[in-house]
Amino acid sequence: MPALRQPTFPFFGTAYYPDAWPEAQWRRDLEAIKAAGLKTVRWGEFSWSWWEQSEGTYDFAATDRFVDLVGEVGLELVLCTPTATPPSWLIANHPDHLIVDQRGGLHRGGRHYGCHNHPGFLAKSEAIIVRLAERYRDRPHLVGWQIDNEVNLGECNQGRWYDYHPLTLAAWRRWLEERYGSIAALNEAWLTNFWSRAYGSFADVDAPRPDEGIVNHSALIDWCRFRGRNLAGFIHWQRDLLRRHCPGVSVGTNIPDVNPLAMVQLGQDYWAQSEGLDWAGTDLYVFSKDPLYENRFLAYEMDLMRSALTHDGARFVVMETQAGPHNVPWRMTFVGGHFGPEFLERTSALYARHGAEGVCYFLWRPWATGVEMGMNGIVDVDGSPTERSQAIPGIIERTRTIISEQSVKPPATLHYSQASLALCLGRDPDKTANVTLPGWHSVLNEGGRACSFVDERRLAERTWTKDDLLVLPYSLCLGADEVASVLRLLDSGGRVIAGWATGMLDQRGHLVAPRPIGLSERLGWRQVGADHLDEKHAWNLGGLKLTGNVSRIALLGGTVLLASDEGHPLLIRSPSGKAVTLTVDLGSLVWNRVSGVDRLVSAVRSWLAG
Repeated sequence: MPALRQPTFPFFGTAYYPDAWPEAQWRRDLEAIKAAGLKTVRWGEFSWSWWEQSEGTYDFAATDRFVDLVGEVGLELVLCTPTATPPSWLIANHPDHLIVDQRGGLHRGGRHYGCHNHPGFLAKSEAIIVRLAERYRDRPHLVGWQIDNEVNLGECNQGRWYDYHPLTLAAWRRWLEERYGSIAALNEAWLTNFWSRAYGSFADVDAPRPDEGIVNHSALIDWCRFRGRNLAGFIHWQRDLLRRHCPGVSVGTNIPDVNPLAMVQLGQDYWAQSEGLDWAGTDLYVFSKDPLYENRFLAYEMDLMRSALTHDGARFVVMETQAGPHNVPWRMTFVGGHFGPEFLERTSALYARHGAEGVCYFLWRPWATGVEMGMNGIVDVDGSPTERSQAIPGIIERTRTIISEQSVKPPATLHYSQASLALCLGRDPDKTANVTLPGWHSVLNEGGRACSFVDERRLAERTWTKDDLLVLPYSLCLGADEVASVLRLLDSGGRVIAGWATGMLDQRGHLVAPRPIGLSERLGWRQVGADHLDEKHAWNLGGLKLTGNVSRIALLGGTVLLASDEGHPLLIRSPSGKAVTLTVDLGSLVWNRVSGVDRLVSAVRSWLAG
């Protein structure tokens, strides 16, 4: 069997858009990319209308010339499927192909507005994908296909949830019937009799509609589970289509993470999306020039996405990262300001230290206008060199060295409970998970731990050793299989850190007693109440004001290692000594840089060192 054609690893490349520039400049730009030490060009995710300017009318002549020129210059090509941005003619001719928000409105543009459950949209997508695959599969420098771009549900329409298309709702009802078997079982799981919402058949079941009244959170958890698998199915459909029509060429995609709750709203399940891929990348941009924030945010994102995207064997890269300033004459809220060579050096090194096998910089040449005008170029808008392009060769070589010299650190595994995140998005007005998870990661990463994440399924299936550490940072919902895994870890001699609300609910989102579910005796406490403390009612630890989420507990053989000035247990050691519990939301306190939080962090690290 011939070897798989894939990008050269370590992978260093850049995005370049020939459809944005005069053809007379292509060779100059490609030769400059090669001279900078970059090996791979990525393109095509936004080019559907360049290839199919009107429905059913295709023109690949210019693309033929560009693809051939990439090979002639000596570069590799990752070509993207263009389904993230269907053409304007699709919106005009086929409004029934568009996804629908929770209020019944059509998504009419931006990105990610095609309904993945509509056979018409799938047929249009298949037509362009197959033409691309069959036309360019024999080009030896075609080394990869990127599926879509940042696949999600309804990006660029903030405040709206998708997809409530009738065909998606039909798929949702089929999924529920497979999951529950009977409408009686669903009614019991969702407690629908309350407020008189019991269903007579699966055909009657609507999807939860956030911001349209109070949502049943058990239904919302299931809705988010369905959306995650349904969206992943669109990636898998393209994966299989490309392998049929372009065998022997690697297939991957790029999957971003903005924050945990945006992930839920956009229908993401990173572990499901990356199944069966040859490689998978994440896209990373910073939102602040604060160096501590930048380091913590990017380190968290890298460890989360590496864990999720490699679980099924895919190689891991950073497929987009900002390569320069956003050159517009006004303040930006996204990635504004000037970013020079030192930024590229710093972030490339961080990506390598956290497991990336390469970096694709976004982008080579910034657009002169359009929706991403002036954004992130390595060179200037006319293609002329900059201090960044001159620095890139050295940055690549130093990053390559870091990739080859990975250090070994003691492990820490963090639970990424997607059911708990759905619950937070539906119920928590403070959106606590967005800071709790990265805050806990910062505690562990800056304490010298090599961090990885597991979702519900991977936690349930995990085999543990005595050297393992599991952290439950925001694990409000725990299923029986997850609880069994935690107990296996403790039985193996490994250690557990439980966050403030661990195991308050089961996998259905049902409140349980005693709490934490299945773990109270082993952890040495039971929860008697939860609270949210404002400044007036804060607990105190010296100069540290403990506000936010807390658990009030009763001891069941546990030992209080640290208490507040008022006597509230803060850090509790289990009877075996192999687990500790925080009754306060340490992750949020760390991420928000609350003055005095180091004392609490030190107490946790002292236990870890013992």
